[in-house]
Amino acid sequence: MPRGVTEAEALAAYTKSFFGPGNWPAWIGVTDRHSEGVYVFQDGVRVSPGDQWYRHPQLGQPNGGSQENCVALSTDDGKWWDKDCGRRMYFICEYEY
Repeated sequence: MPRGVTEAEALAAYTKSFFGPGNWPAWIGVTDRHSEGVYVFQDGVRVSPGDQWYRHPQLGQPNGGSQENCVALSTDDGKWWDKDCGRRMYFICEYEY
């Protein structure tokens, strides 16, 4: 999933063009379920300061505490939001081609 600024910006641009106008949040495979406040990608790699939350501190995200442990990408602006993992939404997968 998006690691660093370049990948995050590319994914944000792609999802915006794919989903069109409006915000259709999509899961991106980042969670803090195992340790509150320590966000990791599905492969266990920790989210780094180069990732989206650190670039937009004015959003106040993550803000859900133990109630919101999974991360969604906003398809209209590319920002990351913590959400309840049980919420139904689109998802974005990465695979080897």
